[in-house]
Amino acid sequence: MSIIGISVLCLAIGFVTPLLALGDVHPFAPLWVRLTLIGFILLMYALYGLYRLWRALRMDEQLLRRFLHPRGEEVPVAGEIKADLRTVNHIVTQAIRQLRQLRVDMPGWRKIFEGKRFLYELPWFMVVGSPGDGKTTALLNTGLQFPLAEQMEQTSRILTVPGGGTLHCDWWFTNEAVLIDTAGRYARHDDGGEVSAAQRNAGEWQGFLGLLRKHRPGAPLNGVILTLNVADLTAQSPAERLAACAALRARLADLRETLGIRFPVYLVVTKMDLLPGFSDYFRTLTSHLRAQIWGFSLPYSRRRKAGDPQALHAACAQELARLTLRLDQGLDTRLPEMPVLIFIVAASCWGVSS
Repeated sequence: MSIIGISVLCLAIGFVTPLLALGDVHPFAPLWVRLTLIGFILLMYALYGLYRLWRALRMDEQLLRRFLHPRGEEVPVAGEIKADLRTVNHIVTQAIRQLRQLRVDMPGWRKIFEGKRFLYELPWFMVVGSPGDGKTTALLNTGLQFPLAEQMEQTSRILTVPGGGTLHCDWWFTNEAVLIDTAGRYARHDDGGEVSAAQRNAGEWQGFLGLLRKHRPGAPLNGVILTLNVADLTAQSPAERLAACAALRARLADLRETLGIRFPVYLVVTKMDLLPGFSDYFRTLTSHLRAQIWGFSLPYSRRRKAGDPQALHAACAQELARLTLRLDQGLDTRLPEMPVLIFIVAASCWGVSS
């Protein structure tokens, strides 16, 4: 659209501006004046294009490599991975087509000229977690509105008969955001038990990220939601928990390197109802209180060193102490109804934190 706009502007300068006059003077009547003005506009447009190219190359290392080595050899891809990538590409293409069709409030002639702006009107969030974390169930219980009729039916079916898991990537369109639910094997590439399965998972994951960068280059994602299963946190050994966290950290590194952007990360602990006393405690709260956010945000600071484990541990300990205080403050009103459950919830939360 910018090229069309520049072309229209240059044509207007060439054929319309000679009609403009200041009294008896026609400043744009001489041909050299119009050519000079058109040349200046084209020069500014070219410089702006070079600036955008420089920014894209600086932010995207893979694009820079393709720019410097346009005839570089392609890495051979196994047939199974190619089939997986074709499936993922079809899913992404269908999702983008559905997202465009959601623009029912826009006249047809405006849809023709809007380009890809519709891709950026809603934020995109990716959900990453190990198999069995309950990612899909958590998304469907967020209270967001799903405008597509087929997704409403799918939501009802999943909540009624859970199980099955996400095969590749499911796209959930809400009135507030686009939620990309990824397969659990994307998070743990080694879950297949074989080297070939791990390679397929890694290849499909990288191909999926490339599709996101291709279709939404300005901001492939607006945030990432990591999930951890509370049952695994309490049952796994320290070595197993470390391996699970290392896998999630590796996926975050993949996202930052491949997409070339920085984004907020939201950690969600799923299946909290498995904690002893959790459901009983929250059952006593009103619907308004249960709808409130149960969590906290780490303060952002440019001065603090990124990845400081001591600062993170101190912040989490402080928030957990506040949680315990809130539970203690509810003893006076709920102690007659539930004599031990509040103590059980607090002890369970401390166990998870350790």
